[in-house]
Amino acid sequence: MSLARSIGVLKHPLQNLSRLAPGKSIQHPPKAMLSKIAAWWRPVGENKMKDAEDDLLKRGGDSYRSLRVGDEKTYLNTIELPAQTENGNLPVVLAHGYGAGVGMWFRNLHSMSENHRVLAFDWLGCGASARPKFSAKSTEEAEKFFLDSFEEWRQEMGLEKFILCGHSLGGYLSSAYALEHPDKVEKLVLISPVSPYEQA
Repeated sequence: MSLARSIGVLKHPLQNLSRLAPGKSIQHPPKAMLSKIAAWWRPVGENKMKDAEDDLLKRGGDSYRSLRVGDEKTYLNTIELPAQTENGNLPVVLAHGYGAGVGMWFRNLHSMSENHRVLAFDWLGCGASARPKFSAKSTEEAEKFFLDSFEEWRQEMGLEKFILCGHSLGGYLSSAYALEHPDKVEKLVLISPVSPYEQA
């Protein structure tokens, strides 16, 4: 007998639905709880989001420059911190994960900018970046959606070679970018990256 079976754990929670007592139903979260969650996730608008981002980034005590890079339909929200020392080190580019934004790096920016120019950006559809229609039907089309805008951003920022650091979905997209543009990425740093591919 398996451990899961001996302690009464089911492989799928819906297997137990038929065992509910007659007249009983599954309990749903109270409406008050759902309304609090809905209020928390309500879109607040770009100005309030940028204000919250600024408040968060100022906690690090660093001065940074906030940029909107690209055209009106595909701009990427970007922050830039200059290197605290002139040493010729390559810039570090930070690529956040799914549903995040440049603010997620606020605890790392100061130490990274001690020796490197640091740039963090929001992917299309995230943070304070543009939200063009996403119509990708395949992994390849989804990669192209994000990577084309990133390549345009790189060109507009004048980056010839850089260190690319990606977290989660940003790690996956950073890997895909490095494979497509190995001459641009000097080093690739992956933090808990995701992958749509099965392990070998």
